[in-house]
Amino acid sequence: MAGLAQTRLGEFLADLVDAQHPLRQRLRREAIGFAARLASDSGLQARCEQWKSEALANLPDLEKLMSELAKAVLGAATDETGRAGVHHWLGLQVDKLIAGFKATPRQQQILAMLIRRNLMSMIGTHHARIGTIVRERVDQFSTPALVEFIEGRVGNDLQMIRINGSVVGGLAGIVIFLLTRWWPT
Repeated sequence: MAGLAQTRLGEFLADLVDAQHPLRQRLRREAIGFAARLASDSGLQARCEQWKSEALANLPDLEKLMSELAKAVLGAATDETGRAGVHHWLGLQVDKLIAGFKATPRQQQILAMLIRRNLMSMIGTHHARIGTIVRERVDQFSTPALVEFIEGRVGNDLQMIRINGSVVGGLAGIVIFLLTRWWPT
């Protein structure tokens, strides 16, 4: 399904290259409208400035990072040892950025909110296509393969439902038997 989703997303992005694409035109109109509101709305300007300040405060020291990168690249020899050093340094920097992100719940919340908002927007816009994608994926399975796929995903849950059904059914049977056997008629 991931491959199919990637293919569909690639097709969608390729369609956006067309200047006449409705989503591209809508985004352009909204960007122009936002720019016009930003020029005249002092409240919006203040919120944008506040957002910019908060975003810049949460960024790592990019000047220091770029300086270290330049020194590492310039200082690296052209042999494999130098390249390995640059790769190691880059790996350390990525690890630092990830650790900083993990340590900042606010950044995680912002990213989660952005992802949720964009996914909900995409689902709302393309909800009809989701059913088509699922149908295409399910149609690729033969009946035995589909049964195996479903059992692999929910087999344990189905087994627990069977066990629970047996236990509850047995208990209900005992209660009914006892009520009909010993209940005064």
